[in-house]
Amino acid sequence: MQSVRDHINSVPRIESHYTRANITREFIDGDLTVKELHRNYVFSTGTMPSATFDTYYRIINTEFNLSFFVPKKDQCDLCESYKNAVGEDQLKLKEACEEHLKQKYLSKKEKTKDIELVKEDCNNIVAIYDLQAVMPVSIRYSSAFFTNQS
Repeated sequence: MQSVRDHINSVPRIESHYTRANITREFIDGDLTVKELHRNYVFSTGTMPSATFDTYYRIINTEFNLSFFVPKKDQCDLCESYKNAVGEDQLKLKEACEEHLKQKYLSKKEKTKDIELVKEDCNNIVAIYDLQAVMPVSIRYSSAFFTNQS
């Protein structure tokens, strides 16, 4: 039982960008499942006896406040590429990613300025749309899904 707890504690947690500061739930990468975690656990025990899937499942559901993280928003290809790159590939993407994040920051800053402008002068109008919420298309986590594959 302790080896199961130790294995679950060794799984990296992901910080959710969508939760409030006072939430106690921890998140695991949404690409994983309990079955895959158990399979990794059995592999990591080697020749030592390991807990059954039912025991593993019971422990993860009763003793841990975990959830599998699935992004709620479209993920940027550049950011995802940089995050997943290693070594020299990551160095090549670093400058482009830093510029991209700078542009993202400037865009948010402009949006904030526009909102403040409306608060100061009611003759101005600002419209902000979440296009993902109104677009009638399949939702995928990378915008590469929507590129032309021909």
